[in-house]
Amino acid sequence: MASVKSKPKKKAAALKAEEKPARLADYLLARAPAEDIAAYDAADLERAGELAARAVASHRKGESVVAVDADSGVACDGRPVTVITVVNDNMPFLFDSILGEITESSGQPTLVTHPIVTVRHGKAGVVEVLGDGGKEDDEHERLSVVHVHVPRLTAEEGKSLTERLRKMLSQV
Repeated sequence: MASVKSKPKKKAAALKAEEKPARLADYLLARAPAEDIAAYDAADLERAGELAARAVASHRKGESVVAVDADSGVACDGRPVTVITVVNDNMPFLFDSILGEITESSGQPTLVTHPIVTVRHGKAGVVEVLGDGGKEDDEHERLSVVHVHVPRLTAEEGKSLTERLRKMLSQV
């Protein structure tokens, strides 16, 4: 078996300065406080961006997506975190309700981001993220992407949180 050299881990600040992550990952980090993302290695933020992109891609018009990745493969300051991504058609006041439900059951988040992105839907979900914010028209929709990291949850805690979030979203 050949040995593989691993690259040294880069901190998030280096990621922002020298690399261009996928577009959605850019939007997730664009307004995040520097001190919050500094606790993550670049690879962890890239992984979190991949999880969020998967949730966004599965969104269909008029529906909500709740993705609670209890075993996310993401760490903050070396401690595993659960990555929670909630994707919904953009609606006022939804963010506060989602964050309230998460913090009530899961404790203090280590990272919270909430970009509103303009997307184009296809038959199976989102086919393209077009930008941050922007206007909705006949061909493009605005989605709310609530992306939260909390200390690692058990699989059962993650399932319970998913059910509570889905129930809450079904009532709006």
